[in-house]
Amino acid sequence: EIEYGSKIDLKQFSATDLSKTEITLDDSKVNYKKSGTYKATVIAEDSSENKTTKEVDVVIKEEKKEVTKKESNNSSSSKNNGKSNNTSGNGSRLTQAKAEAKKIVNKIAPNGMTDYDKAKAICKYLFNNVSVQTDQSNEAYKKNHGDEAYGALILKKAACSGFCNAVTLMCQEAGIQTQHINKNKWTHQWNKVKVQGKWVILDAQGGMFGMSKHPLQEANETQQVVQFTDVNGQNSFVSPNY
Repeated sequence: EIEYGSKIDLKQFSATDLSKTEITLDDSKVNYKKSGTYKATVIAEDSSENKTTKEVDVVIKEEKKEVTKKESNNSSSSKNNGKSNNTSGNGSRLTQAKAEAKKIVNKIAPNGMTDYDKAKAICKYLFNNVSVQTDQSNEAYKKNHGDEAYGALILKKAACSGFCNAVTLMCQEAGIQTQHINKNKWTHQWNKVKVQGKWVILDAQGGMFGMSKHPLQEANETQQVVQFTDVNGQNSFVSPNY
């Protein structure tokens, strides 16, 4: 999400490889002078010319217009009457996130699928398409909204809390009951969903789905690394205090 007329800062993207990696951007479809949501492609290329691409949503904010004294007075009057036409901030981001959740769920979890398969599809989508925001300071959240569903669904980068909030919105669209575990706590957060009459784990950040007990809980109890199979069918591991 960037200001009207600004350019995308490549410093917000990172890539890890054993050799030197260069990051470039194809933003030919982005109109920086028109508010809206656009698609851009981030390209990471190593010294051996191996490439990885990632499609991202670019949200151009509304143009900031100079407010005249008359407009300012009208705005104050509106607030005094208990009315507000403010569409910026968290409310606007939540609206965008809900719309994106509906769009994604309609695509990956259409009617006819079981709740179990829908929930697994939601977990798999977020696990495969959203990167993890490692800077989880309040300052980073104010800038990147990684603790919101907006971070996961629109910016495609979020902390565990952002993943959880995205899961909640997507499950609401899919008609699946969900719980947000450790919500508002400064520790790892995940979801539970009710499928086939049972509550099971859905940790979209870790790609964990279907367990009756979170692997992190087992790791913390035993103080040992715990192996599990993620939604992509790959063997993964969780260490204590993950």
